[in-house]
Amino acid sequence: MLPEPLGIIAGTIIGVIFVAAGASKLSAVEQWRASARDMGVATWISGLVPWVEIVLGGSVIGRLGLPWSAWAVVAVLALFTVVILRQLLRGYRPGCGCFGERSAAPLGARHVMRNAAFIVISVLAAIG
Repeated sequence: MLPEPLGIIAGTIIGVIFVAAGASKLSAVEQWRASARDMGVATWISGLVPWVEIVLGGSVIGRLGLPWSAWAVVAVLALFTVVILRQLLRGYRPGCGCFGERSAAPLGARHVMRNAAFIVISVLAAIG
């Protein structure tokens, strides 16, 4: 078991990241939909992603439903990472769109590494 302050800090960090990512997608929704489509994500799923991010992020920040809300963040990040890896293994590098207009850079290894770091933070939030 981690010291409680570490879990709170980790939850706040990953929660803010998730809320910011969801809000960024909603503020540039057409760009997000195009990026998601380029990554092979169905339109109906891409429409849900920002809301899932906001709800999960807010839940983890507010420490609601822990540890399950933090484990759900881990699962979502794992899914995002699989989508990214699938594109990279196919040699396709569409724009990320992960943080709306601020992240139009082509997918690459740094996105996988970033998600791995986010997963570690999420696990700390779940067990803290």
